[in-house]
Amino acid sequence: MSYNYLTAVDSSEASMKIANYLVKILRKEDKITLYSVLPNPTIIYNLNEPTAIPLFAENKDVFSIFEKSKKDEMKTVTDNIIKILKDAGFKKDNITVKLETQKETTAHQIADEAVQGKYDTIVMGKHNSSIISEFFMGSVTNKVIHLSKNIPVIVV
Repeated sequence: MSYNYLTAVDSSEASMKIANYLVKILRKEDKITLYSVLPNPTIIYNLNEPTAIPLFAENKDVFSIFEKSKKDEMKTVTDNIIKILKDAGFKKDNITVKLETQKETTAHQIADEAVQGKYDTIVMGKHNSSIISEFFMGSVTNKVIHLSKNIPVIVV
């Protein structure tokens, strides 16, 4: 029996640590989805607000370049992780990449994907945030842990 892992990745060093960890703990027949939520400038900068709509319209090309840049960056990251996994003997057919543009908070989106995709486990990295920023804002990882009540979360 194979297990289905949702692996949340981003462009941080933590994602490479995750790849090396997966190689050590997973079985070659397990299924791995590399999942990333791409930043959405409309959400980040509140561009849906009536006062911001003209600004967004005027700078649509800039935001398009930003989105393409993030997609390209994540393609490089996921290609590197896939290489690590394949070099360790994982079959390409058992590795999936899923990039989605942010629709809600990143934590909610990861937790929702875990439920909808019927994943057995979520694997995430821990960023080196300051204690103060984690206290006031929390980390995506902490939020996913709290949102994913019935799905175990492995934090690397």
